[in-house]
Amino acid sequence: NAPDAVPPGTHVLVCDDDQGVRRMAATALQRAGFVVTIAEDVQPAILISAAVQPDLALVDLNMSSSGLEVVRHLKRLYGDAVWVTVFSGDEGDDVRMDCFAAGADDVIAKPAPSSELRRRMIAAVAAQRAVVRK
Repeated sequence: NAPDAVPPGTHVLVCDDDQGVRRMAATALQRAGFVVTIAEDVQPAILISAAVQPDLALVDLNMSSSGLEVVRHLKRLYGDAVWVTVFSGDEGDDVRMDCFAAGADDVIAKPAPSSELRRRMIAAVAAQRAVVRK
């Protein structure tokens, strides 16, 4: 496998209340080789992730309620077996600290080009698999 190859069947949950962002992220990640599941808000993301464990998750911070609920839920269920990236329009230090305190593994500032999103999520696959192998 090439270093930037996505292992077959790698599942990413994309949770964002903005349809355009969901579409952009899903398209970019599917083109990179990820299997993508979409949730349009916090509660659907919680229900989906309880039924099917994602390898990675991309979670919008600001939805009808805080995306940090999804982060905490995923980490409570799956711990280090899921890599969670928060997608935030506000990248201040306090916001980043809140994300990491909730269990996020990475924070990406919005708007991010699809190439950056794809690159960061491919890097997350390698990091997440290294953590799970420990």
